Amino acid sequence: MGTELQTGTEGPLAELTRLTTQPIALALSGDYWKPEIAARDIAANGGSVPDLIAAHNRALAPCGNDWLQKRLRLLWKSSPVGGSIDATAWLHETGRLLADLPQDILAAAIDQAVMKSERGFMPGVGEIRALAEPELAKRRLAKWRLEQVAAHKRTAPVPPTERCSPEQAAAILKEVGVNTNTSPESDWKSKLRDKFAGMQKQG
Repeated sequence: MGTELQTGTEGPLAELTRLTTQPIALALSGDYWKPEIAARDIAANGGSVPDLIAAHNRALAPCGNDWLQKRLRLLWKSSPVGGSIDATAWLHETGRLLADLPQDILAAAIDQAVMKSERGFMPGVGEIRALAEPELAKRRLAKWRLEQVAAHKRTAPVPPTERCSPEQAAAILKEVGVNTNTSPESDWKSKLRDKFAGMQKQG
């Protein structure tokens, strides 16, 4: 397939599709979405939030100008033109107004617009964007939600370290036969280490 006919399903979109498995896509969808639940589901399904954000950033990058100009020239040559439209002006203005769209989304929108176009005339920028914008919004929303998951993970409270009470500490010291008032520090610390090592082995 020639470069001018590539749709953008290669590269960034392929990577995004590979990383966004069905369970992860479900974790990023829904009207009553919560970052803490999404974080749990993404982790449970082996997803990496930083990798997913990076993949979305690449898949949201604007299409390349070379590809866009080749695609528009093909569209110009293959479609009947209504009225006296100047080709150079049409290519320039149409390209300028579509250049912010990702390649795969734009390619699909152009194809759909051509198929929906009546009497075989070239679709306008508005028709193409009307088909592209919903898909672009979905991708941007998924990226935003991933960023909320990342922010939640950074700010989630760390569980407090459990510490024993003075009474529990006294009971442990008594059990291992330590008197901190009379025993050398190195002696009772060594006994405590041995005690805790034994507890870990039993656990």
